[in-house]
Amino acid sequence: MTETKDDIIAISDSHTLQSYLKAYIQKVSHLHHESPKSNFHIFPAEVNANSYESEIPQHLGSERRPLHPRVVALLEDKERFELFFHAYALGFIQPNNKSSAPYWLYQLPTDKEPIYLTFPDSSLDKSVHFDPFKIIHNFVDLGIVQRLESLRRVDWESLKKALIASKRKLGKTAFVNLYQYQIDNSQGLVRIILKTTPNRHSEAENENSLISNEYEDLAEVAKFIFLKAIQELEQQVDGE
Repeated sequence: MTETKDDIIAISDSHTLQSYLKAYIQKVSHLHHESPKSNFHIFPAEVNANSYESEIPQHLGSERRPLHPRVVALLEDKERFELFFHAYALGFIQPNNKSSAPYWLYQLPTDKEPIYLTFPDSSLDKSVHFDPFKIIHNFVDLGIVQRLESLRRVDWESLKKALIASKRKLGKTAFVNLYQYQIDNSQGLVRIILKTTPNRHSEAENENSLISNEYEDLAEVAKFIFLKAIQELEQQVDGE
């Protein structure tokens, strides 16, 4: 069977696309005529993306722009999406380089067995490849062990309880430092995501500054989530 491309419509006029994007940003950013998000978006992922697009400029001082579609695709469940970053900061999500077939795992301190977020890699390269979009998707959208012989899912309530217990155990200052590490340190998640950015931009991306790189957008959202968590912690009264 010959593959056809009749269902794909190429956007050849980048200037038209720019004008649409600018009109959208001006409309949703207007201070005196704020409209409900449902007027512009139907799907939960788009509504959640709009929420980030509204808040990020206020906290990071960046210009408002639509998030890359690959980032939006991860936002079907905003709470679980943010739980990924909290779990990562606390070491509940990490690579297993010790195995002969490395993989990414999720495991709470009370869990006897991990949940595999990626299939063990039996290739000659023993380093664990970091694909943030795949790992987040497997954690947030699937929430299930990546092995056929097992059918264990992420217990979201147990994760929330583990986060609360960790905060009480570590204390406010240590917890803030832990999240700040993820932002500033070269081994923190924000920098790691940026390091995975491919050295390529499509022609459309080069022509249109409003279409950003997906890794840069994901790193910006991660930074915002960590900063928001730090601000909430600093506003709490000691002992809460």
